[in-house]
Amino acid sequence: MRLYISPMTEPIDILKDKINTVCVENILKFRNIVMDFLEENESGDLVFSQNYEPFTIKNNVCFISNYFDLQVSPSIIKKIYVYLEKLCVDELNNESSELKADIIKFLSKVSQICDFDFDYKPEITLCDVFKMQSLKPRIDSFDITAALLNYMSVINKYARPKCFVLLNAHVFFNSNEIKLLFNSLKYQGVFVIFLENMFSFERLDDENITIIDKDLCEIVAKDRSV
Repeated sequence: MRLYISPMTEPIDILKDKINTVCVENILKFRNIVMDFLEENESGDLVFSQNYEPFTIKNNVCFISNYFDLQVSPSIIKKIYVYLEKLCVDELNNESSELKADIIKFLSKVSQICDFDFDYKPEITLCDVFKMQSLKPRIDSFDITAALLNYMSVINKYARPKCFVLLNAHVFFNSNEIKLLFNSLKYQGVFVIFLENMFSFERLDDENITIIDKDLCEIVAKDRSV
């Protein structure tokens, strides 16, 4: 995978077995890049490609900027419901059928004792039940690193993004936590980019760093094993 950021001369190679860190120290440039991710904007200043084929940010890149309020989107939750419904049909078929029948029977009895008529769906799905109970994956943890890994695992399984981009992770996580994040995600075969606004942290052994400085000059520092 490769990432091109204007006005770089060459795209950055994003590797699964390296910590890929991009530092953009020019404030205006950094702000524009963050806005492109947040708005899923295809400005041309930020181009992802895989096997030399460009792909869009939308539906392909998961941008994480707030580590203290990780929310699974409704579209992902809907996919989880579909997965759980199939799982229940395969593993709990009798129980699932009885539950749906009991709910319809209960609604029928409610309609008989109610002083007004009302409509309800003649059939109910397990997805309806999950939605009614606001079922969602539990990603919270007393450990912010564990919560982030839980969140990314859910997103990776049900959304299958081509790449994750973590904003200023070196500010919120220490070296050991960055290593833990990297090793866990590498095991899952996930492409990850750490996007920073300043190179003010200790460089790790497996870390490739690309710096776009305040004058928009490019500096590349490969990991120490190279």
